[in-house]
Amino acid sequence: MEERTDTLWVDVRTPTEYAEAHVPGAVNLPLFSDDERALVGTTYVQKSREEAIKLGLDLVGPKLGTLVRDAEHLVGNPSEAPSLMLYCARGGMRSRSVAWLLSLYGWRVRTLDGGFKAYKHRLGEYLSRGVPFVVLSGPTGAGKTDLLHLLRDTGHQTLDLEGLARHRGSAFGYLPGAVQPSNEMLRCLLIAELGKFDLSRPVFTESESLKIGRVSLPEELFRRLGESDVVVVDTPREVRTRRIVSLYGALDRDFLSQSFAKIAKRIGGLNLSLAEEALQKGDLTAATEIALDYYDKAYARSCETLYKGRVLGHVTSQTGDLHEMAREIVRISGSSSLSRGENRSN
Repeated sequence: MEERTDTLWVDVRTPTEYAEAHVPGAVNLPLFSDDERALVGTTYVQKSREEAIKLGLDLVGPKLGTLVRDAEHLVGNPSEAPSLMLYCARGGMRSRSVAWLLSLYGWRVRTLDGGFKAYKHRLGEYLSRGVPFVVLSGPTGAGKTDLLHLLRDTGHQTLDLEGLARHRGSAFGYLPGAVQPSNEMLRCLLIAELGKFDLSRPVFTESESLKIGRVSLPEELFRRLGESDVVVVDTPREVRTRRIVSLYGALDRDFLSQSFAKIAKRIGGLNLSLAEEALQKGDLTAATEIALDYYDKAYARSCETLYKGRVLGHVTSQTGDLHEMAREIVRISGSSSLSRGENRSN
């Protein structure tokens, strides 16, 4: 179903369930409101399954016509709409009931066996196939994210964990205006991405901690990345400093000050004062140097414990030339198909 472009996913759970997490691209056609679902669930527990079904019918009966009209608004009329894949929490009565109604009206409808719960299990299924990750590791400011984007733009397979988590992955990584997904939603986004990959080719990604901002990576993915092949990338410290200043220089000074405060215990009171002084003067280079002292030490510690996979090689550029580094990463990864993709982009 994920490979078909003529299929639309329809989530029939409540608006709150949908907002927490859903199949990426799915539309919400709730059978019950949040309050109605709670009432039916209470009836199931306190009385019986039969009484819960009766209550559900009483609640849904008067709004069958509304459901059909809502469906027309969301997916189009039956003669023009794509095939529909319906799901609820576990593939039970909610999805089957709405599927019956929509098919009666003329839509082409299927239901997802096991529902949303089964969908979330697909992450483990994909990882068990042996996704050939190549993890880009390196100190802060080495250009890992930029390299990942360049590899993507030149036809290579990439998994942008920070992009999916909507966070750059450090105390300074909050993206102004961005709302991070829930842990469950991040899992769904990862499933959608992993389903696109050709497992005969490397999948490049960036080294990350278990938490990216307030969101946690699924533990099975984090373990898998820790066992994957690694390419270490680096540039001279002055190049890394310039890149960081370029990236964060336009951000609000109060935001940067608050970010430094988050690592105050780690950098010490004196360094925090020096960083604040540098920010007030507009000396972002000096402030960045203070932050790098901490992050370089943290990176050195992580090298000892985080990644246990095979190091394929080291890529270093004295000038920070991303294209030069990307070509070397591709060469080290040993994928002729990636090289062909790069040639097409040129």
